[in-house]
Order: sequence, then structure tokens, then C-alpha cells
Amino acid sequence: TNVEEVATTFIRAYYLRDYATRFSMMFYDARKQWEDNAIKQEGSEEAFLATVQQQASDKGIDVDIHSFDDYYAHYHQFILNDIYNMYGEYQVFTTVSESKRMVGEELNQFRDKQLGALDPKYVDAEAFNAVTEAYTVTVNIVIDGTKKDYNEFYNVYLVLHNGQWLVVGHTI
Repeated sequence: TNVEEVATTFIRAYYLRDYATRFSMMFYDARKQWEDNAIKQEGSEEAFLATVQQQASDKGIDVDIHSFDDYYAHYHQFILNDIYNMYGEYQVFTTVSESKRMVGEELNQFRDKQLGALDPKYVDAEAFNAVTEAYTVTVNIVIDGTKKDYNEFYNVYLVLHNGQWLVVGHTI
């Protein structure tokens, strides 16, 4: 898979709240970080799951949420339904408008900035510092709906690690 395919797939997954796909595309352990934050906010995994179960019930949504995987799947479906309600029948398009390789000092500054922004317990700093290829890819996401449309550009920052393009950050 090339850097542009990864960037467009990521933006689509991010916008549609497809957490399972999005987390699998990250250089650092974004899933663990997200789950740790949810647990910290609610006090425990069980409390988080009970809260989201209650929120779904309050909205009349008949789901059983017993794990983070259940939550991710049901939340993704909820977002797809919500997007349908907002946009009507719709199609989502993601295209690259610009792809720029980082080199030299720009790459060094990028690594330093990203490592400073990421919680060290979720990232392998040694592996990240060993990265020699990185790109900024600007992705245009368009939702073409029967009720309304959406059109926005986002930057996705990717690195090549062990032969795989992974997302380090984005502007959403």
C-alpha cells in the first residue's frame, strides 16, 4: 500500500469513526491511549461501558456493549446512521491534493515535534527516531449527499516503519 492510499483510508476511517481501522493504521498505540483516557475519565472500563450502554438506551438504540470492541462497532454504525440523517443518501470520496516528502532538517524537526506531543508510554521512541521516510499528505474528503454536502482538507503525517506506512498525526 502506498502513502497516499493509507492517508485517504485513514481520513475516511477517522471521519466515519471507524476506530478499529483508524487505530490499526497508527504508528503509536492509539487504541491503548484512547481506552486509557476513557477509563481515566469514567473510573474503570466497566463504568465506561455502562455509561455508553446507558447513552445508547437513552437514545432508543438497542445494542449490547460489553467491550471496547462492541463500543467501536456500534459507535461506527451510529455515526453512519447519523451521517445518513444529516446528508441523506450519500457517497464519501477521499482524494489526495498534495503529497510532500519530508527531508533533512524538516524530518528531524518533525520527529522531535511528534515525540514531544506523544505520550512516551504509547510510542516506541527508538523506532520513531530511526524513521527515514515521512510524508505530509493533504487529503480532501467530500460527502456528496442528497440533503447537503461536505468538503474539507486535512493533513495526514505518515512514516514508513518496517515496510508499512503508518499515521503519526493529522489535522482533524
